[in-house]
Amino acid sequence: MAAAALLGGCALLLAAAAWGCACAALWIALIPSLGPAGAPLVVAGVCLLLAGILALVAWLAVHRRRARPVDGLQLDAVLTEAGRLINEHKVAALLAAALAGMLAASNGRKR
Repeated sequence: MAAAALLGGCALLLAAAAWGCACAALWIALIPSLGPAGAPLVVAGVCLLLAGILALVAWLAVHRRRARPVDGLQLDAVLTEAGRLINEHKVAALLAAALAGMLAASNGRKR
């Protein structure tokens, strides 16, 4: 876990360095056409635009709409009906449960 955190930190540091190099390259490329005052303003605008997009994505990730509970679902009726079906078909229910247990147990094994 510590190695993954260290590698993640290094990746973040390298990504920040790459972003800095990209901003510097854009700045240098824009100086001839926009001048020494216009080039940094455009680079700052690009940085602010990207920051705004990332902030919007983060805000949307935090404030996702949760699924609303279904209004007409009567849980007692569903459970009663499920119990009735299991009582009527005990052999099939036991076989299905055993098969599901075997499948769940075999998924965790390495072959």
